[in-house]
Amino acid sequence: MTRTTQSVDAPAQAANPGAENSGAARCGIFYNIPFTSYVEIPAMNHSALRSMAKSPLHFKWDQDHPRPSTRSMEFGTLGHEGILDPLGIAKKYAVVPEAELIAQLSKEYKAPKATKAYKELLAKFQAANVTRTIVEQDDYDRMVGMAEAVQADARTQAYLTGHGKVEVTILWKDCDTGLILKGRLDKWRSIGLIIDLKTTRDASRAERSIWKYGYHIQAAMYVDGVYELTGEHHEFVLIFVESEPPYGIRAAKLHESAIELGRETYKRLLHQYAQCQATNEWPGYDHPIFWRLPEWAAHEHKPPATRKLPDVQLTAKGVPIP
Repeated sequence: MTRTTQSVDAPAQAANPGAENSGAARCGIFYNIPFTSYVEIPAMNHSALRSMAKSPLHFKWDQDHPRPSTRSMEFGTLGHEGILDPLGIAKKYAVVPEAELIAQLSKEYKAPKATKAYKELLAKFQAANVTRTIVEQDDYDRMVGMAEAVQADARTQAYLTGHGKVEVTILWKDCDTGLILKGRLDKWRSIGLIIDLKTTRDASRAERSIWKYGYHIQAAMYVDGVYELTGEHHEFVLIFVESEPPYGIRAAKLHESAIELGRETYKRLLHQYAQCQATNEWPGYDHPIFWRLPEWAAHEHKPPATRKLPDVQLTAKGVPIP
């Protein structure tokens, strides 16, 4: 296995990783791998482990039946680009000139967007921008709003501003299982920070999202991966940016206790995956001996506490009322 290691200050180089666990796999840090190519690298990552956490059966199904990207996922990518690489937006994206297209047809049609003529104009626009991703004006405006909010937030800027590399691909070998793992760092700073950007509807629930989506597991994998490749310890920063006005933001380093829990979890899941891969058996859920109610049900079943109210003597103009 060839290992390519670069510092965050080193120049980018091309990469052509081989198949997972093969001797041709090329571990290292790479700066110029497009996301579409990163997705095709056959190595274990955080997203796949989330399926494994549900059950090996669900993992195998997800691997054999890839899900198409949703509009929400595509907007998340747009938001990342706008915040991390604003100068590259014009090269990568083209905004549908909806108002302009409608204006061309408004004299002939009452509902231009529903016409064949509108679809033909849209097809011509798409053909003229075949090398760029087409986005709606509304999504583009929201992306701009998010980017402006990030630029105006002092703490977020303290994390993001300064020398570093964005969209960094890392490939490393897990020391316990020998599996090849991969990760995609939103920003890697030479001061020892790995920064991950999350778009969200509600940043006030960030702690819940960290647990629900396993971001602590992702953090542990990335911290360990960078250490394996560089020998340097890094801290993991999560930045949550709301995708709707007023674009609230919350940013902080992830506590070491959360990363340690994530490490224990991903190590356990990797061992489980390695065993399933060796036996080609992918079991589903465990069966309970008995069905039991969840712990919270007992609390909800209890009647509200009763207390004896003190005796109150009613009076009228100071005279007790019998």
